[in-house]
Amino acid sequence: MPRIYLAVPENGEKCFADGTNEQKYLRRLVYETVEHLLFNNVFYITNPPGMGISKIIDTANRGRFDLIISLNTSESPGSSGCKLQGSDIYYSSDCKKGAMCARIIYNEIRSIYPYPELVTCNPSNEYRELIRSKATCIRINTAYRDSSGDTQWLSQNIREIGTALARGICEIFNIGFKGDSPYRYSEISIKGGYLNVRSKPDTNSPIIMRVTNGRKVLIINDNGLWCKINIDGTDGFVNSQYIVSVHQA
Repeated sequence: MPRIYLAVPENGEKCFADGTNEQKYLRRLVYETVEHLLFNNVFYITNPPGMGISKIIDTANRGRFDLIISLNTSESPGSSGCKLQGSDIYYSSDCKKGAMCARIIYNEIRSIYPYPELVTCNPSNEYRELIRSKATCIRINTAYRDSSGDTQWLSQNIREIGTALARGICEIFNIGFKGDSPYRYSEISIKGGYLNVRSKPDTNSPIIMRVTNGRKVLIINDNGLWCKINIDGTDGFVNSQYIVSVHQA
């Protein structure tokens, strides 16, 4: 099973043209992507909110990953005099596998971006994750956040973009993509304290972890009483009453 680190580095209070914080849209993109990854038997890890790129690299380098994908945005240079648009995919100039991975993701994004000629794929030694990561790493600058056109495209097509990323990852590892995932991201909603995650749908079963209010979890199935969830590759069960959807957030 391939092991993927899907990262969203903290970049401060950067916002899109509609005023939405960069992290909100990119986190939603992660949720959509990993729904498909798990459905296609691809193991994933995502970084917690607030983690900068240096800590992400250190964390990823301590693990054993087959691919690291860093999700970011771009901003038009102040000297350009106009708002740029497009998606840009980068890889280390010293990594042939990175070039192959980037090209596959480039083709997927190009197939859904309204102006395919504005999607690029280039080598770069500018970004730390491309230089310092032990595993193969690519960086995806998904859109120009100061562009109203790119903001609209990203915000209205997050599901489609996430599907394209997951489809590309499956192609990289020669996995037949199964199509739309039945899994959905949701979050824990409790008034305080923590919620027990158990090994089986039974209050007498062992507690395997505890989660706090607002923690995002992937719903595998829900029988109305118990939800089977996945958190960063670990399955468990929680009471269904404490689960709310994040897709309309």
